[in-house]
Amino acid sequence: MNLVCRYSLPQIAQRGIDNVLSVEVYSSDANSIVIPTAATITIYDGSDKLVDNVSATAGAATSYTWLAAATTDRPLTDELLLLWQLTIDGTVHTVSQPGYLVRRKIYPVITDHDLRNYHTELADFRDPDFASFADQRNEAWVNIQKTLIERGRFPHLILDPWTLRTIHIYETFQIIFRDAAQSIGDDRYQVLTQEYSDLCSQEWGRVNFRYDSDEDGYVEDTYMSASPVIYLV
Repeated sequence: MNLVCRYSLPQIAQRGIDNVLSVEVYSSDANSIVIPTAATITIYDGSDKLVDNVSATAGAATSYTWLAAATTDRPLTDELLLLWQLTIDGTVHTVSQPGYLVRRKIYPVITDHDLRNYHTELADFRDPDFASFADQRNEAWVNIQKTLIERGRFPHLILDPWTLRTIHIYETFQIIFRDAAQSIGDDRYQVLTQEYSDLCSQEWGRVNFRYDSDEDGYVEDTYMSASPVIYLV
């Protein structure tokens, strides 16, 4: 069986707390979730084996609780590797995921209320099967974190998450209005999609935040741009 391992970002584990790590696998058409009959997990930090082939809870989202005591005294790292062994139809499949062990996680700072401050009519075209725009906000937040990592800025080291507020709003509107343009077919939504795409690009160019470069967990006067400068020589 060909599988799809569905995840958006590296697994993020916070040091000193219980962390529920999970993995979802789908059939190759990426539509039907596959539930293993048994599962184990091995966790590496570089070449150092931290968890050795222990049982995980098989399910729609196969999971393992990494207890606080196992990470409390460990150094922070961006070199975690999670190896899941999933038994499916009698065959053991090994699925890998990268991960980070961090001091603290970063959280978004917007809700639907912030979106309505820009467009009071948002609820008029929200799918009635959904109570909010949480899916769109979450997808936008994933996109932002992915962009930061690609630019060499680890999200969990950003000490001023509020500086990403406007980008998050603009990125969410791109997703909302792109969907509206396709499903409703109104040109104004295509215009709004392009408008928020442009605004988002501009915002990325001016965002600066305090950054925990030495990973000591304290606020210092070390500012970073969300968009690193590239010098051509």
